[in-house]
This record gives sequence, structure tokens and C-alpha cells, in this order.
Amino acid sequence: MADPKTHQAVPAIPAGGSGAPAEAGRPPLQTPVMRQYQRAKRDYQDAILFFRLGDFYEMFGDDARTASKILDLVLTKRQGTPMCGVPYHASTTYIARLLKEGHKVAICEQVAGADTGEPGGSGRPEGKGLFRREVVRVITPGTVVEEALLRDASNNFLAVVCPDGDRIGIALADLSTGEFYAAAGRGETDLELILSGYRVGEAVLPLHGRGVDRLREWFDRRHISVNTLESGPFLPERAREILLAHFSQAMLEPLNLGEEPAMAGACGALLAYLAKTGFAPAGGQTQPAFHRIARVTVEDHLV
Repeated sequence: MADPKTHQAVPAIPAGGSGAPAEAGRPPLQTPVMRQYQRAKRDYQDAILFFRLGDFYEMFGDDARTASKILDLVLTKRQGTPMCGVPYHASTTYIARLLKEGHKVAICEQVAGADTGEPGGSGRPEGKGLFRREVVRVITPGTVVEEALLRDASNNFLAVVCPDGDRIGIALADLSTGEFYAAAGRGETDLELILSGYRVGEAVLPLHGRGVDRLREWFDRRHISVNTLESGPFLPERAREILLAHFSQAMLEPLNLGEEPAMAGACGALLAYLAKTGFAPAGGQTQPAFHRIARVTVEDHLV
């Protein structure tokens, strides 16, 4: 079995390349494979990109520096580009360790068809025999479904919080069971009461907006990983469109979303976040379908 601390990386190196540090002023590694990697990484700047090359997932640049410290991997260089990797067949163990530290992991796999370069380009393949690679999933602390990545048999909830003035909307989902709950409250006291009944692995907040920084600090104090989503899906009108694409009007009516726009925003944003990370809200092999959203209240969590 290959040792991830000392394995030889797979990407082709230009003639004269070596594992030694780059000469002063020499540009970073530029091969067809690395151009592929850079295109994928541009879309996932906030995740550690596991780039599939043969029997390994490779990491480059800052991702390699970060992962090598957490995973105890030897950091090597090719023409000045830091790199490290882990065996594909043992990747679950390493992903679990990164998730535990609050990181997201983007999985970039080889897919069918030849790589034709940048979208809208000449259509010429990047390199002879080079296959396309695409990010097929982003694994985050709250979107884990694999038993090997879950810490134990307890629930692992993704919490999405939408602040709206003095109101907050909360959506909670466990992707491994298909549970989906919605709540609304007022301020951090209600947030504390509602979330006290759930084991939260990750919180998602709007990228911008009033109250977001304070909420981030609230979750940070509780050592809960925080990620963000663009503000659009949190808006009531957009959230309603997202929800109606998955649930019928009759299923949504008991929630009274029109009276609680922040709760509607949290629910819509939760589905949007799952789509962004590679989950299909309608369900499938990696995720049970959400059949309903159950409304919970602050009173449900009062002792």
C-alpha cells in the first residue's frame, strides 16, 4: 500500500522538471493537468480540493499546506508548487479529519469525455488523452451521510439561520435520516433554546446582512463550523420558489411561511445550499428525500 506521506505525485511534469524548489522567479507548475486543477479550484476557493489523479487525491498550493499539517503528510514541491496526496481507497479517514477541523472538502473526479479546455474556447483538448475532471460533491461538516464519516450513531444536523430584524428563522436537516425542521424566534435566547435540542454539525448564514457577524460569533463560541451562502436564497420570494420546486403548496401551508419570512428564507436557503454542495433535493442514492418540513417552536424546547 502506498504511503501518503511519501508517494510520488501523478501529474506530468514539463521536461527538466523535478521535485526540487523552483528557481527564483520561475512560474508555478503549468501543465494541462494543472490547468484543469486551477479551473476547478477557482469555483471552490473556500474548500480543500481533492483532485483525483490515478489512485490518489492530490492537493496543491495552500490546500496542500493546510492539509499536510492536519493530516501529518509530507509536503513536497514540483517546480515551486506545494503538493501532497492521500490514497483514494483510504480517503474517507483523511476527509473525516479535515471535517473535524471545520474544513469543507471538494471532491474532483475524472468523468467521461475528453477535456476541451475553457468553456467557450477553441474546443481543442487540453492534452492528448486527458479526461475531463469535475467537482462532483462538496462534503461539509453538516452534509455528511457516510457512516464512516459520521462520528457516531447520533444525528448530525445542518442548521441554516436567517436573521430578519429582531426575528430569526431556523431550518434544520439531517441528511442521513431525511429529517427537516423549521422554527422561528426572537434573538439569541430563542436560538439557544431551539438548537439545544439538536446536535448541529454546521451552521450556514447569509454572506452579508445585518446581524450576520453577531451570529457567526455565537456559533464560533460554541465551536460549530460556519459557512455562508449568497443572500439570494434567503429572500422570501426566492425561498418560496425553491421550496415549491420540492414541496407542494398543500405541504407548505401548515408552516404559515407568509407570516414568518425569516423561517421561509432559512428553509429555502437550506435546499439551495444542498444543491450547491452536490446534493439533489429530490433525494437519490446519497440522500433520502425530504418528505415534509415539521414546524417546531420555542415552547417545544422549554423545560
